Amino acid sequence: MAAKTVATAPSTSYALLGSPFPLRPLTARRTVRKEAVKGRVWTFDQPQGLGFSKVTVNTRMTVVRLKSGGLWVHAPVAPTGECLALLAELGGEVECVVLPTFAIEHKVFFGPFARRFPRASVWVAPRQWSFPLDLPLSLLGLGFRDVFELDDDLSIAQCPWRAEVDFAVNLQEGFSEIGPYCEVGFFHRDTKTLLVTDCVVQVPRDPSSLGCLDPEELVSNAAPQALNPFSPTPPDSPAARLLGWQRTVLQVLFFGPGDLNEPAATFDALCEPRVILSPVVRTLVFSKCAEGVARWVDTVCAWDFDKVIPCHLAGPFSCGPDEFRRAFSGIYAAAGRTTPAKGTGPFGLGPPKETAPPLDFDRDLPADMRILNGLNGFLVAVGAVDDPSKKK
Repeated sequence: MAAKTVATAPSTSYALLGSPFPLRPLTARRTVRKEAVKGRVWTFDQPQGLGFSKVTVNTRMTVVRLKSGGLWVHAPVAPTGECLALLAELGGEVECVVLPTFAIEHKVFFGPFARRFPRASVWVAPRQWSFPLDLPLSLLGLGFRDVFELDDDLSIAQCPWRAEVDFAVNLQEGFSEIGPYCEVGFFHRDTKTLLVTDCVVQVPRDPSSLGCLDPEELVSNAAPQALNPFSPTPPDSPAARLLGWQRTVLQVLFFGPGDLNEPAATFDALCEPRVILSPVVRTLVFSKCAEGVARWVDTVCAWDFDKVIPCHLAGPFSCGPDEFRRAFSGIYAAAGRTTPAKGTGPFGLGPPKETAPPLDFDRDLPADMRILNGLNGFLVAVGAVDDPSKKK
C-alpha cells in the first residue's frame, strides 16, 4: 500500500476547538492516505495524542467507493486542507458520512468534516451522548441538518447504501447510568472488508508502517527513565524509535503497564499477527455486558469478511470470522458460552488454523492489568459504570 501526502505544509493546519479533552496535535495534523483495496477502499491516518503526555497513536478514517462512483466515509478525521485534497484526488462526490461511535475522539471531527459536504447524508451510531455536558450534535459542530440514526431494522429502502455496506449495532444500554456504549460494525460486501472503531486492534511492530507518527515523539518516549520527565532524550536511532513505540503501545492499551523501562516482552505478546480485543474496552465496557457483546459478535461473524480496518493501530489486517471470534473468547466465557468455531481448515478438512491463541489479559499479563483493573474497580465503586456481579 503506497502512502501519499500532499506536499503543501500549511494545509495540515487545524485548530481543534470544542473538545472537553486536550487532544493533540493542537494546531496541525498530517494526513497519510493509503489504498487498502485497489480502486475501492482507502485509509486516511492522522496522529492523535492526549493532553501533555508523550503518547501519540494514529486515528483513521476509511473511505469506500460505492457502485455509483460516490464515496462513503467512515469515522471522519480532521478536515485539513491536506486531508480534503487527498480525498478530492479520489474523484467522486462524498455521498455519505458515518459516525460509528459515541466516543469524543471521533465525534469531535464529525461535524466539521460533514459541514464540508452539505449534500452528503449523515448517519450516526444510536443514542449519542457526551460528557460532562450532554450536548446535541448540532452544538458539536454539525449544524442544523438532517441526521439519520443507524438501526439494525433499517431496510435498504430506508438506507440505500446498506445494499453495499451492511452494518450491525453494538448498543449496550447496561454499560453505565451515564449513557450507553455503542459501536457500529460495517461490512463492505464487494471487498469483504469489516470496519470497526475500537473493539479489536492489531499492533504493528514497526511504527513507520503507520506513516503519520512523528519520529521525534517516539524518540522522546525512549528516555532512559520512562517515568522521569527530566530524563534526557536519547539520540535518534531505530532502537530508540522502537523502544518509544513499545512504550506508546503499552500506555495506550493499559494506561499504566507493569514495566515501561523493559517493555519488549509484553509488546511481543501483543504484536501482529495476533488480533486482540482492546484491554481498555474489554475491561471497562465489555465485561459489564458480555452477553450482549457476544450476540453482536455472532452477527458480525455471519459476514464473510477476510480483512479488518479499525480506527487505530494497524489496518487493514488479515482476519476472518474465526479469528475475530477468538479475540472475544473471554467475553464469551464471561457470558457463560463457549466460543463458536464455524470455519474449517484447508479444503474443508479439520478445524481452522489458529495463528495465535487468544490472550487472557488477567492471566497472561497480570502486572500490566493492575492499574486498569484498579480503575475499573473504582468506577464500579462510585457507580460510574455498572457492576456485572449484581446482574446475576
